[in-house]
Amino acid sequence: MKNKRNIFGAAAVVVGFCTIGSAEAVAQTPCNPSSMALMVQHFQSGSAYLPAFAWPVRQLILQQTGGTTYYPQLAALGPLQNVSVIGAQQLPNGIVCGFATQFANVNLFWQVAYGADGLIYGLNYTPAPAPSVPRSGSPAPVPSAGPTGGTTPSLPTPGTSPVPQGQEEGCDLYPNLC
Repeated sequence: MKNKRNIFGAAAVVVGFCTIGSAEAVAQTPCNPSSMALMVQHFQSGSAYLPAFAWPVRQLILQQTGGTTYYPQLAALGPLQNVSVIGAQQLPNGIVCGFATQFANVNLFWQVAYGADGLIYGLNYTPAPAPSVPRSGSPAPVPSAGPTGGTTPSLPTPGTSPVPQGQEEGCDLYPNLC
């Protein structure tokens, strides 16, 4: 079963915002949960700030959304409830950040590849494994397993972890950052 959802190409993406000031703040602080939350919310509402995205990814976003920056599959998940950083891998010309996002009925793992210029050179998400229901009634631990499943052929496929395991894997996934 192919669970992976890639919404951007391996080219480039920066966090989508409504104002230039917000985009500049993100460029200075990769792996920021607040920035990630804003990006998801803006894709849910179709209000992504396109100049914050590198040109090839900007074009892909417009192609995938019919020019709207609105992703109905993200909007259908409802309000974002929580975002946390679950890992990072430094690369020669950037960093890949792993995020966990929580919605009412699903959790998603994200990989966001930021270039040294503050733009995002890759962005994808996949459903997080569902935690088992504990018999004791206590909360289930957050699973540490990463994304699995298929991908659109032109997009990077994360390995078995929410972030690449080492520079070699990161450079294989995001050659623009190496």
